[in-house]
Amino acid sequence: MNAGPPGFRGAPITKGLLLGTLGSSVLVQAKMARRRAPLLVRALTHVLAFRAPGELLFGAALLYFYRLFERQWGSAKYGSFLTVACGLAYALEAAAEAALEARWGAGAGAAAAGPFPLIFANLAANFVLLVPPMHHFTVFGLKMTDKAFIYLASIQLLLSSPPRSVIAGGAGLLAGALYRLNVLGMQRFRLPAAVTDFISSTLGRVLTGPGPVQQVFVTPTAAQQQQQQQRQQQQGLGGGYPQHGGRPGGGAAAAAPRAVNPSPEAVQQLVQMGFDENAAAQALRQAGNNVEAALQFLL
Repeated sequence: MNAGPPGFRGAPITKGLLLGTLGSSVLVQAKMARRRAPLLVRALTHVLAFRAPGELLFGAALLYFYRLFERQWGSAKYGSFLTVACGLAYALEAAAEAALEARWGAGAGAAAAGPFPLIFANLAANFVLLVPPMHHFTVFGLKMTDKAFIYLASIQLLLSSPPRSVIAGGAGLLAGALYRLNVLGMQRFRLPAAVTDFISSTLGRVLTGPGPVQQVFVTPTAAQQQQQQQRQQQQGLGGGYPQHGGRPGGGAAAAAPRAVNPSPEAVQQLVQMGFDENAAAQALRQAGNNVEAALQFLL
C-alpha cells in the first residue's frame, strides 16, 4: 500500500486542510485565545482543530495519507467529494447531538471537535473499497494486510474521547457509506472550476519544492517496433557479425525482451482504485505486472 511520492504535489486541498488543522489545533491546545471567540471562529475551530495531542497525531497522519485520492481523482473531484460527504456528515452529527441532548440533557450529545467526519468519510467511501492490499503478513497466527495500519489508526482516533469522538466519527462513516452508494445522485456534484483553480494557485504554491522527475512511458507503434527489430538484427548483441548459422550476434545472442502481459487480476485491482483500464494495463506492462510499482507510475 503506497500513497505515492512524499509531499503534497498534486494535492493542494489536502495541504490546505492539513495546514489549517495543525495550526488551529496548536493554537486551541495552547489556549492562546482566552476570550470567547466569535461564532465563525468557533465554527472553524470545531471543524479543523483537534483538542488533544493524540487526536492530532493520528488525525493528521490519516489526512496526509488520504491525499492519494486527490492525486488519483484530481482536486476538482476530491474537493466535490469532501464538500458533499462532510456537509452530510455534519448534518448527521447535528441531528445526533440534538437527539442525545433531548434524551439525556444539555451537553450529552456534544460531538468531538476536529475533522473527524472528513477522515471517516474517506475511510468508508474510499479506503475500504478502492485501496487494495499490497502486502500480507501474520501476527500471532492472525493473517493481516498492510491496510491494518490504517484501520488501527482509525480505531484509535474513533475511541480517543468517547462518546464525543464516536458521534463525530460515526457521522463520517455513515456519510461516506451514503456517498459510495450514490444516494440522491450525490456523486454527480462538482465544485466550480474557479474554486479548485484558486486553491491550486494559492495553497498549491505553499511549501512546494521542485517537482520530481517524471517518467513517461510511450508505447511504440508497429512501424517503430519493426524498425527497432531490424536495427537489432543488423547490429546484433555480439559485435554485429553473423556467426553460428548466420544468426546475428552468435549463439549467445538472445531475443529481444518482451513486455510482460498484465494479469486480469492486477488490472482489476487498479481499475477498482479508479484508474483507466488501458492506462492500468500499460503501467503493469512497464512494471512487470507488479501492482505496487504500476501504482507509482500512475500516481
